[in-house]
Amino acid sequence: MMKHAVESGVGISYIPDYIALPLIESGTLERILPDWQSEGQPFSMLYRDRKQIPHRVRLLIDYTLQHFS
Repeated sequence: MMKHAVESGVGISYIPDYIALPLIESGTLERILPDWQSEGQPFSMLYRDRKQIPHRVRLLIDYTLQHFS
């Protein structure tokens, strides 16, 4: 939603690089604070029950913790 708003010229936004970079490279958007970068966003994984986690969900959790912590 924010991407569509800034593409339409509604205002400024703080959006992830993977969304903003193609638009900046095409000239659709302009970076207004080029020397500033965020330290990242928190990441959460929600699942229903800790006692009966399906194996594929457990694998995803373990992979995510290993590669993004």
